[in-house]
Amino acid sequence: MTYHSKNFITIPENSFSIFIGTRLFLAETISDILKKCNHRKILYVCSSADRSNLLHINEEQNRIEIRELNNPVDILVVVENDPVRFMVIEYSPQWFDENPEYILPFGHLCRERSKKRQEVLLISPIWDKTIVELESIADKLVFIQDTLTSPNKNICNISQVTLFDTSQVREICKIPSRKYGQQVLGT
Repeated sequence: MTYHSKNFITIPENSFSIFIGTRLFLAETISDILKKCNHRKILYVCSSADRSNLLHINEEQNRIEIRELNNPVDILVVVENDPVRFMVIEYSPQWFDENPEYILPFGHLCRERSKKRQEVLLISPIWDKTIVELESIADKLVFIQDTLTSPNKNICNISQVTLFDTSQVREICKIPSRKYGQQVLGT
């Protein structure tokens, strides 16, 4: 089991941030948010009854309102209209698989919400083309993961992976490691 320092990652105030990492890291992040947000209510939007990121947060459970949404239109409505100050959205690839036209409106609504002093944190255990599209709109993107598993179950070190390949959803590509020596400037 890997331990991630809670002081390592910060969430900027009034921002739209995207955190990508292991389930353990995401659960620790949510626990940290609850501690830093004092007694504020937090809205947690997810796609199903899978609440693995919330399992170890029993004492603070009454401060988290959980909404299970599967329709992209419902997600847009919640992001645009809910008055809660801090919103955590557990990303699900199924939200935009059949409706990719909702990706950018979703990102822009998250960004507009953050301008109104209402933080939005999108958390995800996967990196796909939706996250790549949202990256340009977000204030901050954090990627924390020790090892990645590709679709064909190969495991590799994070230094062997490029994260900006948008050619295929959830596809992870290995890149060679190169070392560069001293460079001599023209004389």
